Amino acid sequence: MKDLLSVLILSVKVENGIKKMENVKKLYPAKKNDSRVGKNNHNWNGGSAGYKDHHQMKLNRLEKLKQAKGKCEVCGKNAKTIHHIDETNYNHDMSNLIVVCKVCHGVLHSKDLKGCYNSKYVRKYGMNIEEMADRLGLNKSTVTTYLSNKAKREEILLKLGIKKKGARA
Repeated sequence: MKDLLSVLILSVKVENGIKKMENVKKLYPAKKNDSRVGKNNHNWNGGSAGYKDHHQMKLNRLEKLKQAKGKCEVCGKNAKTIHHIDETNYNHDMSNLIVVCKVCHGVLHSKDLKGCYNSKYVRKYGMNIEEMADRLGLNKSTVTTYLSNKAKREEILLKLGIKKKGARA
């Protein structure tokens, strides 16, 4: 033990007031120990995050984030979370995935969209303000203003090809 300590002390060098370790890695290379990796680890739970086919999930997650341009598909805010629409952890089909922010993800799991910013537009029209603005080529504040004016609202809904949910045909 004393020899090891002296080697460690000798291998620490002060350079410009900063301590640097030298030769320790050469003298004591890290041992590769596979006995505690993967299935051999006592914490093993069938794979990363419990997802079957985790590699495919990661690929689909990246593709879905790219498609949504990193925006929540419910409220339009920046988002990094992927939600499984059918709430399983094995159906990684692109049509079953939605990009959501943390707030909307929590709301989706609580089954209550009332607390979610912009959700009244999703409930009424099937899309959020940002999606409407993108499709109309307008900014979000203009779309919000138009939606508060009955004549303008009917005009933009007609342009979007949507009818307010629950409206009579």
